[in-house]
Amino acid sequence: PAGPAFNQITCTPKTSKMSRNDYAANFGDFLAQKPDDRPFCFWYGAKEPHRPYEKGSGLRAGKKLEDVDVPAYLPDCDEVRSDFLDYALEVERYDEDLGKMVDLLKERGELENTIILVTGDNGFPFPRAKATVYQNGCHVPLAVRWGTNCPKGRTVTDFVSFADVAPTLLDIAGIEPAPHEMAGRSFLDVIVSDQSGRVDPTRDMVITGRERHGYSRPDNVGNPMRSIVTDDYLYIHNFTPERGPADVDGSPTKAWIEDNRDSVEMKPYYDLCFGKRPENELYAASDGPDCIRNVADSPEHADALAGLRDRLHGCLAAQGDPRLHGRGWVFDCYPYFGRAHPASRDFPDIELQAYQLRHVPDGEQKPTANTSDTSIRWQK
Repeated sequence: PAGPAFNQITCTPKTSKMSRNDYAANFGDFLAQKPDDRPFCFWYGAKEPHRPYEKGSGLRAGKKLEDVDVPAYLPDCDEVRSDFLDYALEVERYDEDLGKMVDLLKERGELENTIILVTGDNGFPFPRAKATVYQNGCHVPLAVRWGTNCPKGRTVTDFVSFADVAPTLLDIAGIEPAPHEMAGRSFLDVIVSDQSGRVDPTRDMVITGRERHGYSRPDNVGNPMRSIVTDDYLYIHNFTPERGPADVDGSPTKAWIEDNRDSVEMKPYYDLCFGKRPENELYAASDGPDCIRNVADSPEHADALAGLRDRLHGCLAAQGDPRLHGRGWVFDCYPYFGRAHPASRDFPDIELQAYQLRHVPDGEQKPTANTSDTSIRWQK
């Protein structure tokens, strides 16, 4: 829906698991075809560093195990360290192609008049990171370049969400965003400012949430959670603490923890990565980003917990979040149209739909299952 794909030019990647897409060359192909007198928008959506990786590729590329900083919730062993080196090699592939694209813009004399916005879609694909709302799952890089319009050499601490990106680009284009369609707000003022630190004092928090990342449970139900992050704390509300995590990317790190789960040394890591979570989690920023010391039950942090919970729930209620209005079951009734993991498909689609129908409480509007496909249509 965003335009034609430019994926025709291929290359020989560094590993067998990396994409053969020559991202930079395809961007050059795009630039050669676009009208010179028209503005353009191009999305460089790299596969890297998405899994799977070629195991041991980081070591073979000359990277060293001792250079890895292992998060406190993962076992510090060669297997995990090597997995992080493979991840680092994939990140470098992304960076190299981005650098080539910047050079192409510079060669054409268009670099200073082009907005370059670089970010990631989630944290690194390791247990207790990606597909969670912990800091290593949601705190992703963000870098912006726009010639003289964006004063360089600054680091700002304003909280920004993905929901803010679209309103910002519309703002730059001189288009008023429709407030009823967008929950985010423009951060153009932060981009054009010459200040470091906190530019906009009202950007003092960000809200995140998740339902399902993929089809990873037999019943296709999610693990709903919402969080609020401030300078001092991360508060998480788990709406179904009895379910526990499920959709964790397969990896050598995950396999190592699961294969050794019965050992005394590994059990704490297994519980942190795959154990059930309490309804309330509170982590102090002063403890670092690994989020392993839950202080929700600490009297010392009781006021912070109550304040953050009220603020989070107030924002979610204002946005109409079904989890705050007694209709959270609707998320478990939505059909899944992506690829399902074979191990998760324990019964046919029509049985899945029947299961989903049972999630709807008595007296509520019922969906109707269409046996000809996997969709669910809602009755009026």
